[in-house]
Amino acid sequence: MKSYTLIVLAVSYLWTSAIHAQIPGRWYRVDINSAADLRAVVAVPPSTFVAVGGNGAMLRSSNNGRTWSQHSGTASANVAFLAVDANSDGAVVAVADDGTVASGMIFGPLALQQPARSTGWAAVAYSDKNVVLIAGRDSAEQRVRIMRSTNNGDSFERVAWLGGDVTVVGMRFVSPTLGFIVGAEVAPGGTSSGVVYRTTDGGSSWNKVSDASGFELLTTIAAVGNDLVAAGITTLTNGGILRSTNDGLTWQFESESDLSMVGSLQALSSDSYIASGVRMTPDVSGEDVMVFTTTFLSADSGRSWNIADVEDGFFGLTSVAATANHIVMVGDSGRVWTRWYEPVVPASIERLVRHVEFGTARTVRDTLLERVVVNSSASPLFVRQARIAGGRSLSLLVNPVGTTLLPGQALDLHLQFEPIESGDQWSAVVITMSDGNTAVVHTSATAVQEQHQSCMAQVAPVSVLYESFSPLGEDIYSGELFVNTTGSQRVVRSIRFEGGDNVAFHIADPESLPYDLESQESFGCMVRFAGFAPGVYRSTMVIETDTCVVRVPIVGYVRMRSWQDIVSMPGVVQNSASRHSVYHTSAEWYRHATADAEVAFDAPFRLVDAEAVREGEWTKYRMDVECAPMESGLVVSRCDVPWVFDDGRTWTSRAVLVANVRPSDPTSVDERAAKSLLVYPNPVRASMNVKDAQASGWVWLRVLDLQGGVVARERLYCDGGGLDIVLAAHEWAPGLYQVEVSDAQGVRRQAVLRIGE
Repeated sequence: MKSYTLIVLAVSYLWTSAIHAQIPGRWYRVDINSAADLRAVVAVPPSTFVAVGGNGAMLRSSNNGRTWSQHSGTASANVAFLAVDANSDGAVVAVADDGTVASGMIFGPLALQQPARSTGWAAVAYSDKNVVLIAGRDSAEQRVRIMRSTNNGDSFERVAWLGGDVTVVGMRFVSPTLGFIVGAEVAPGGTSSGVVYRTTDGGSSWNKVSDASGFELLTTIAAVGNDLVAAGITTLTNGGILRSTNDGLTWQFESESDLSMVGSLQALSSDSYIASGVRMTPDVSGEDVMVFTTTFLSADSGRSWNIADVEDGFFGLTSVAATANHIVMVGDSGRVWTRWYEPVVPASIERLVRHVEFGTARTVRDTLLERVVVNSSASPLFVRQARIAGGRSLSLLVNPVGTTLLPGQALDLHLQFEPIESGDQWSAVVITMSDGNTAVVHTSATAVQEQHQSCMAQVAPVSVLYESFSPLGEDIYSGELFVNTTGSQRVVRSIRFEGGDNVAFHIADPESLPYDLESQESFGCMVRFAGFAPGVYRSTMVIETDTCVVRVPIVGYVRMRSWQDIVSMPGVVQNSASRHSVYHTSAEWYRHATADAEVAFDAPFRLVDAEAVREGEWTKYRMDVECAPMESGLVVSRCDVPWVFDDGRTWTSRAVLVANVRPSDPTSVDERAAKSLLVYPNPVRASMNVKDAQASGWVWLRVLDLQGGVVARERLYCDGGGLDIVLAAHEWAPGLYQVEVSDAQGVRRQAVLRIGE
């Protein structure tokens, strides 16, 4: 056991350490015009998030974390909020360590109060729609204080606490009556350990149900499926979880050697969730300690984990929350990240094979994997997609797409490993079933290429085709493959493709063979590459001449870019609807496919109308998209269009929609900017002056392009003389930009045009 002081240090360290979440995909950093240390975030489906932290920060987002605004009700409060919760109606309650409680509406009025001046609040949780509880430590009484409100925090009444000396870290309700408090409890001798308290009457009374003696403290608790899971710190550098399968009455310690200091849990589905924390490990010399942002993903309620370090020495991401398909993380110095994720559906397949080792491979090696996955559901399933991720040497000899698995039936895979490049190689086979479940088989091998004597001097060790974007195929030049060094004319008799994805490669002009290859002449050919699904394709091109055979590995890439990658919607105004047409930019293969009606957008975008438009020889697809934002600022949405081909195969076209929303009342911003914000010269070439006589206190200056990207950023303190700064603009691309100055008084913007030298 450690002393109480060590526990407080550990909690403080965890609050200032990086927290992240690892699921396949990418996180995007959001610039929020704030440098506050953000401590907690809560999600209100379908798309609202609230984040709180130091300097009175209460930031709100209505578009899944893409843009944020400070709540005016706390803007002037010099308090450090540590926790926040909200109900489905948009009521929010946040608590601070100085006894302040903020309650009201996320996008409405907010009031500040101190229901117990001597209490530093550390946790808040809604138990029912209008019932909220707050918990912390009363410094005067040196004990836990819990208060309960039945009117969304307008007023509070004290709840009797008969427990021990507890440092409250987290509180969560899983039903209107069943709730939990986690933290650390100090024993009479001065030692402390993790603890779980439980209520079955909505927070009116609390009882200790676990000492959690293996933990220094518990930091978080979540309900996943039918289980309850609590997590925290077992030592200063390690972590673990407690599990309850009987509504929190009893708890069992589950040790996980790789789990580190866990600070946040978030359920994503009935049996999956992410945990986030920080990991410390000695460096190579053993003298210093390295700190990593660490993430954990579990698809079986925490019984097994996928663990990954996100970044070395990066601190601050301390809280994570999720809606149906978005996750937001917040942390120190105004850090906010957002990303999409695919909800994990209940497992209907049992993954039996997880890793295949090919060993040292000098030649092509075929392998039959038996019983890779088993259909453990009660209904038939079929393989929707099979692809290779990473590496260039692995291929599927038999494509399992379309294979039906009856209940209890297993899937076999036929793999081939060809040592295209020497050295250690890793790949993965990703199998997606018809219900969305995915199984991954990882492979590894050490490839050793054998040297073969040939009558030709091979120019390229591998033929890499450029990217293809058409599922009907494209004719691509292979590049120079070899040179005739025999001293006399030779004949190229035939070309074929063997192994791997050979069905995706064909000779574009077979009528050109046989071909007379003169002495010292190089040879290359046009290849018809027709990889239907997105991914990497590989095979071996076998060129037969009259004297020898030349084998050249060939690789092709298929991408899904069929729309404009980024579509900017101009003229969008807050609280009004704007329409814009989005056109598909490809052509030929639309005669063979129709667009599915289920086009995926994010709010505030929606599909109004869609039709096929005939333009000469080709048919294009047009979508009329409406954007009706409730707030100003940058809004971004995906635009995923599933296509169904005549033969039943599918393809997804993707784009990103962007709108820079102007305020509905331009006077509040534009006129004030015209009076106080001055940007010159305009247009600008090399540098420009930015002056704002109205600026005072801490001021954030940003320059944004039309897509919302930040090209310049400054944080300054103005002590009464206003803002006066010169910005270099010579590295900006020619175009229109927006200069934005924000302080406690509001935001002022001015457009500026950058022209060439």
